[in-house]
Amino acid sequence: MSKNKDGTIYKRADGRWEVKITLLSGERKSFYCGTYPEAKKILKQKITERDNGQNFKTESFGAYAEQWLEIMETRLKYTTYMTYKVYVQVYAAALYPLDLQKIEPKDVQRLYAEQLRVRSAHTVHHLHTILHGVFRDAIQVGMITRNPCEAVKPPRIPKYEYRILTAEQIEKLFAATKGTRWYALFVVAVTTGMREGELLGLQWEHVDLPNGWVTVIANLQRNKDGFVLQEPKTKSGRRIIPLSAIAVAALEEHQQIQEREKVAAGNAWNHTWNLVFCTTIGTPQTAKNMVQRVLYRIIAQEQLPKIRFHDLRHTCATLLLQSGIHPKIVAELLGHSSVMVTLDTYSHVTAPMLGVVKKVFETQFVPQ
Repeated sequence: MSKNKDGTIYKRADGRWEVKITLLSGERKSFYCGTYPEAKKILKQKITERDNGQNFKTESFGAYAEQWLEIMETRLKYTTYMTYKVYVQVYAAALYPLDLQKIEPKDVQRLYAEQLRVRSAHTVHHLHTILHGVFRDAIQVGMITRNPCEAVKPPRIPKYEYRILTAEQIEKLFAATKGTRWYALFVVAVTTGMREGELLGLQWEHVDLPNGWVTVIANLQRNKDGFVLQEPKTKSGRRIIPLSAIAVAALEEHQQIQEREKVAAGNAWNHTWNLVFCTTIGTPQTAKNMVQRVLYRIIAQEQLPKIRFHDLRHTCATLLLQSGIHPKIVAELLGHSSVMVTLDTYSHVTAPMLGVVKKVFETQFVPQ
């Protein structure tokens, strides 16, 4: 232990160092860290802050978390912010009454254990990521000196094994929707690998049916005011994708279906969006509605593997790679930031290609 007239430093039984300073009111206040040199630095810093009139008032995790969420609302997409809000306010509710500065790794561990009884490992792992950010930002603004999440190991989550539809299963999917307003959506999804938001945000002015091209320049998102079209996050997300003959035919048929819907809707049709895949009155289509009402029904009806909509994108990529299309081209079609993302995601598909390299050298260089 070391002392001075304003504060003390000593090592706790749990291995942490505790810094105590005397406030101008006479009250003693504690701060925690991992090493003695760090403790000395904190003592000096806090004494300076105290002498400059800073009030080290105790604040609960809940009070700080609500302030943090207010800041995040200005930085994040609306859907991401709402996810953060649920994780912090609902899943981490047990931390709300605790003093922010006194939360220890054991408190976080207890929270995770409680949540794992009712939620998946994936959800709790995501909770860990969000809480780590909450405490990290608290350190940056001088509220705490140590991130309790650093000493806690989040639950291990198994890597999602995406499911790929076979050619026969794809035919079943197409046949089940042929002649409906959903047929073109599934055809374009499978044959272009476009993301869900990109498909739902696709406008007719970006579809060139005579030349067989579609330009991806936006994706459909929701904010607190409703739907918005947002530009891709990366430069690679903005791209031109060729349309196959089946996709062109499906979109031409879809145009006719949509024209009939416009007539039926009359004045109720919304002409603002000009979306390819929209509701029966021209407004944006929600992904949840599309998946739950259509895809899951077809899966059950046709006895197809239970897939996510995103697995249609994986199906497209896998079929292209298995057909011998170069990974660089596949990466550009999918809008990946680099070909390494493609190679990593579809390593089980590209691995057999290495055998071709081996055969080239074996035929060119015969051992003497």
